[in-house]
Amino acid sequence: MNKGLRGGISAGVCALVLAACGGGGGDGDSTAAQATPATQVKDNGVQPSNLTAIKIADIGITPTNALRPGTKVDFVVSGTFPSGTTYAWDFSDGPPLSTGASTSHTYSKVGKFTVKVTATDSSGKKSTEMRTVEIVQNEPPVVGGTIAVDRPDLSGGVSIGTGSTGAINLGHVESTGRSVKVVVNATDPQGDSLTYKWLIDGIAYGQSSTSNTLSYTFSTGGAHVVTVIVMDEYGGQTSHDFPVTLASTIVDPADPDTLLKPTGYAVWKSSYTGQPVGRIRVAANKTAWALPMLKPQVLRSTDNGRSWQELTLPKDERGAETRGFIDVGFADDKNIWVVGCPQQEYVKFEGGALINFDYASAMHSSDGGNSWENVSLGAYLESRCINAVQFAGQNGWVVNERGIVGNTTDGGKTWRFLADAKIDAKHMQFTDAQNGWIVGAARNTSKLQISRTTDGGATWTVSKTPDVEMNTSASLYFVDSKNGYASGSLWSRAPYPVLKTTDGGATWTTVPIPNNTFIRDLAFTTPTSGYALDSLGDVYGTKDGGSNWAKIGVRSTDDSGGLESFAIGGNSALLGTSSSYFVSGNTSLLGSLPTGGGVFWLTPL
Repeated sequence: MNKGLRGGISAGVCALVLAACGGGGGDGDSTAAQATPATQVKDNGVQPSNLTAIKIADIGITPTNALRPGTKVDFVVSGTFPSGTTYAWDFSDGPPLSTGASTSHTYSKVGKFTVKVTATDSSGKKSTEMRTVEIVQNEPPVVGGTIAVDRPDLSGGVSIGTGSTGAINLGHVESTGRSVKVVVNATDPQGDSLTYKWLIDGIAYGQSSTSNTLSYTFSTGGAHVVTVIVMDEYGGQTSHDFPVTLASTIVDPADPDTLLKPTGYAVWKSSYTGQPVGRIRVAANKTAWALPMLKPQVLRSTDNGRSWQELTLPKDERGAETRGFIDVGFADDKNIWVVGCPQQEYVKFEGGALINFDYASAMHSSDGGNSWENVSLGAYLESRCINAVQFAGQNGWVVNERGIVGNTTDGGKTWRFLADAKIDAKHMQFTDAQNGWIVGAARNTSKLQISRTTDGGATWTVSKTPDVEMNTSASLYFVDSKNGYASGSLWSRAPYPVLKTTDGGATWTTVPIPNNTFIRDLAFTTPTSGYALDSLGDVYGTKDGGSNWAKIGVRSTDDSGGLESFAIGGNSALLGTSSSYFVSGNTSLLGSLPTGGGVFWLTPL
């Protein structure tokens, strides 16, 4: 470079420096003096970057505190930066790194982390700054203080300790509307926003929201649990159970003064007196079905047991020489199945009669019971009486008295042999497509046994049960895949227990019924609330899983006969059947005890 050019550049730089510093001896304004260092360029195109010193003043961090794993943290650098400056960020927890004057980063674990940013100008000069970011453990919400409950006797609410856990008992609610309103007091230690989720008896109710208030009207009485789950925005949550006992016809076993008095009994209301009736079941649409014991018929009620319609099946009707069906099941509202013992069709014609031996042990209706067809399930299954039929959607099962199980996966269009349950079977129940149980006796003995499956009936395992003798009225009732009850003791073997399981039937324990009575049938509404029916028609209720029982109804006062079977209908009504024509001078054979609408209290007969 020649001396003249070098001197020109040096002079120009000095002039710019004087202008930038406000110096110079001139009186007038100078264009060069007003320009910024980033835009001052000499004729030869050289950028005077040395006029602006690169310097990071601060690193802005948002939010500034209570940073939790999963929190998005925003960073921005401030200071003096010439044009063309680049930035390099290091968050000290590994990739990804970042560039730019502002950026965001999410930390996945708790700890203290050094955030480092380096700014580099176009000439290679650097400025570095560091800050410490602390990520702390998320703390769940706290439920405490007073929980407001819309009840006259709890006007002050229910007080619980801050941060306490477990169940807070709301007590016994005597309310015709069975309504409960709960207002939860919850806070978050780190100031997070909260959402609330509610469960009624373990089932989600409504959507999660920011409302801390629940108003709910129960359709049935008895024991219930209201659960609130309080959640913060980082996944922390705290839950509380609120057990509540609502007005119910089950007498509270804990209160002797409310037990059934000897001056009054609840008597079943008669609604059908045509003939002895055995099994009764209620479909999902609340239509009740009952099976006469001596005629191949089906009884149907669409008004919760108040009236019954006889539906005659295309079978032999020679009176006492024939038998009725044993069990009824429902693939859906239209497809109804009844099963029983092999029967024959008896056809009269001029000059004689014909017995058709081709009739099988099962009948099917595809129109809700208005018309029926004879269906063969296979000779292997029908070599003995078929004692039970069950459906879980389009999956169905039958079992004969020797424990041979048949299966359908298409609603009954086709059936196949499935497995041997390894017991003489009486009753069967499935709660879903995988979990099922059969109650009966050990083969060629009177010892009660229960066999269970967890693979849809492909394989069966005999459960471990107490040493109990079985009778012809063995009963089985599962509320869900874990909680179930069974019975089946002989008259001669006291006490007469109900068996209970909480592990899906793998093991069973005994829960004795008061007065050493012989239990014919069981029905439960929750894992802990249910009914037991004895041979005389007395009905016992429990709300604590069988630890305590109270007699809530009586069928008769003598030993001439009683109820055969019962089931829970709409509005928690008890629907019962009777196998005896005359009970205490009455012919009340099939009826309903409307537990939702009241009990008939009468003096003893």
